[in-house]
Amino acid sequence: MPGINPLQERRRAQSAKKAKKAAALILGFAVVFFMLTVIVTRLHVFTLGDIQVYGASFVPKSEIINASQKIIEGGYVFGLFPKSSVFLYPKANLRKTLSEKFPSLSETKIGLSDFTALVITVKERKPEALWCGEKKSESENIENKCFFVDENGFVYARAPDFSPGVYMKIYGPLRYPGPLPPGAYIFREKDWQKVKEISISMSEAAKLEILEYIEKEAEVAIVFENGTELYISSKENWQETAKKLENAVGEIERTGLFLKDIEYIDARIPNKVFYKTR
Repeated sequence: MPGINPLQERRRAQSAKKAKKAAALILGFAVVFFMLTVIVTRLHVFTLGDIQVYGASFVPKSEIINASQKIIEGGYVFGLFPKSSVFLYPKANLRKTLSEKFPSLSETKIGLSDFTALVITVKERKPEALWCGEKKSESENIENKCFFVDENGFVYARAPDFSPGVYMKIYGPLRYPGPLPPGAYIFREKDWQKVKEISISMSEAAKLEILEYIEKEAEVAIVFENGTELYISSKENWQETAKKLENAVGEIERTGLFLKDIEYIDARIPNKVFYKTR
């Protein structure tokens, strides 16, 4: 059996020693870097200071500031790395949490100013209508019973009491994604635009409220405050439906009748409108 070459053995030992030294050096650098990072992120000069909010009017700025302060409290990795560091603050979580907490905000932007000032710029939803419950009879005696509905049909915040005619009122169940109000839809987004067009063509003069919106397969029924029922097809172009309804309402009024005299209007057949008087 050949003997071990002393030179090879010495080289092997030296290589192992160098590897251990390199590993120890790397580990040392890692520990030092880790500690320096912890120290730097905790320095006051790198800590978020003021929280500035722009664009909010309906939502109190103080509430947005308080909610933001709670989000940047604490830290990561057993609290060693503070969330209030300008390098580590949870930008995405801030945007997500504020949007969820305040449904009135349609857009939230997060950034820094003067290096340590947290700047929150928001865009608020604009009301286009009021959702006042599933049925009018159930909400007549409830104070502040209505919620604002934005341009996309999103029910987002409790509304104060308004004089009649300020906003169109809508009644009906909330069917689409989101919890109960605020934060839900009474219509699918694409359908809200259509419902607005139809409602304006029907009720611009009469200022009718939508008492109920019923959707079944490809057909839609809208029940107005005066009891008039409108039947339309979701398959037809909604601009065309709105136009022919506007013409039909004009024809009804020229005969000396008013919408309150009409039991129902059926516009489900393309290019045709039928109606029945009471």
